[in-house]
Amino acid sequence: MLDLQKKYDDLEVRVTALEAANVSGVPQLTIADRIDTLHRRVDDVADNLLDKIDREVGALRSEIRAGFARIDQRSLKVDEQFAQIDERFAQMDERFAQIDAQFIKIDERFVKIDERFAKVDEKLERIDKRLDSHDDRFDRLESILGRIESKLFN
Repeated sequence: MLDLQKKYDDLEVRVTALEAANVSGVPQLTIADRIDTLHRRVDDVADNLLDKIDREVGALRSEIRAGFARIDQRSLKVDEQFAQIDERFAQMDERFAQIDAQFIKIDERFVKIDERFAKVDEKLERIDKRLDSHDDRFDRLESILGRIESKLFN
């Protein structure tokens, strides 16, 4: 029986040694080394994920920047179009100012024409007065001639 006990103790020592040397299927690693290895693996996976996220974010940033660049280009085109429209409006304003100046000149001409018509009206009134005075004279002459004639024939 002693021999069996010795074999048992010997086997127990060997199993303990094997268990110490063989943790979770990884030979010759201690538990601390195994945990360090697992942590390193988790760190590597996290680093890989962070690298992938960085690449994706970088791609998104470049797409966003390209989109903003296109928007900026479109904005520049719109600004150029607005500048052209502003120039056209300025030209229209200048043309309207010229038209207004022409209307002012025409109004001044009409004022001058009105003044001339007023003078012509005054002259025509004076002519009418003269003609009326001539009519009065002719009426007096006719009456005088009529009296002279009646005196001559009487």
